[in-house]
Amino acid sequence: MPAEFDLIARHFARATPFRGDVAAGIGDDAALLLPPTGCGIVSACTALHEGVDFPSDTPPGTLGRRAVADGLRLLAETASGGPPPRPAWALLGLTLPAPDEDWTREFAAGLAAACREAGVQLVGGDTTRGPRAVVCVVHAIVLPRSG
Repeated sequence: MPAEFDLIARHFARATPFRGDVAAGIGDDAALLLPPTGCGIVSACTALHEGVDFPSDTPPGTLGRRAVADGLRLLAETASGGPPPRPAWALLGLTLPAPDEDWTREFAAGLAAACREAGVQLVGGDTTRGPRAVVCVVHAIVLPRSG
């Protein structure tokens, strides 16, 4: 998508909390994350497609919040009696039919609000052109079980 890095810089690069455990983050399709020694990582992926998982008139901010919230819910379900996972990072795959500054600004605001509430830093992802779709992968730190 033309101007992908401009879109990232304007709407996503500084929108979520900064975490000291991110060695290389947003700005490309990959991230280098530094979990605490001895801890595990649990990840959950949510894919949302316009016309299938959400109607086309869904407010963009609502969709941004939902992308993160669905991943957080899936992470919470993995606890299975152990210490709850501590949400930490997210990757975002965003497919747009055409550049749309207003839609993207509102989407980013909703996503950023959900990330701030959970202490999650958006650390990377991919932006492409096609039918509107959102893929969000949320990662959490899992502390070692005691005893």
